[in-house]
Amino acid sequence: MRKVSGFTFVHNGVAGGYPFVEAIHAVLADVDEVVVVDMQSTDETRKVLDQLDVRVIDGVWTPGAAGHCLKWNHALHHKCEHDLILHFEADEVYDPHVSSAIHRAIYDGKEQISVYRLQVEQNFQRIRWYPELVHRVFPKNSVVKDGHTTDYAQRGEPTYVLPQTYGYLWDVTNCFRDEWVSRNTQQAELWGNEPKHRYTSYHAAQGFMTCENAESVRELLSQPHWTWTETPLDLPMNLELLIGYTSYRDRLKLLGLLE
Repeated sequence: MRKVSGFTFVHNGVAGGYPFVEAIHAVLADVDEVVVVDMQSTDETRKVLDQLDVRVIDGVWTPGAAGHCLKWNHALHHKCEHDLILHFEADEVYDPHVSSAIHRAIYDGKEQISVYRLQVEQNFQRIRWYPELVHRVFPKNSVVKDGHTTDYAQRGEPTYVLPQTYGYLWDVTNCFRDEWVSRNTQQAELWGNEPKHRYTSYHAAQGFMTCENAESVRELLSQPHWTWTETPLDLPMNLELLIGYTSYRDRLKLLGLLE
């Protein structure tokens, strides 16, 4: 069986509400090491990472240069110990069935593997789009990704696609209300004037709301459905444990990783 390195990168994951601890825990059983690039975090992210069973290496954070910044940090996967990379972003939590199925596919000789990603946000009350196919397993040094979907088919590079019946790689975007604004600010710092996230909300009983000013943002963030513990989605247990939290710091305090 080939050995596999789990690999991700993160910047200010605590302040931005990226569930990077859950993302790491979701792959630990199916990889031989986890390497995390800390992109010059200024919050408690490094403190949390130092308590996990991972190897942390230093990356860069370059405001206004998203393409350069993400590609540079992703290229650091060459520092992984093993020759096959299982990539995940800091807010991507693998369903346990997906990670174990990837493990079996690697055993069968697959080394280019794509999975279906389902994005959820706003405390698990909304699916933003459904689903996207993303490439997440590849040989070390074979590709430099920027953290988003790479269309291998256009380059004639066949991949094994893990069937949706195994579940999803869950992209848990903007799920923590109290970190929502800070995460949006962080994204704006990286991407410049290019909008990456909109203040929008959907709930079956309330419909859509688009925020145009500070007052409407406050109204959206005060909605009680943020703390509902019920969800219409068939979430795996590792995501059900996040439902109801509006602050990722509160979740990390419960785990004993922050005081």
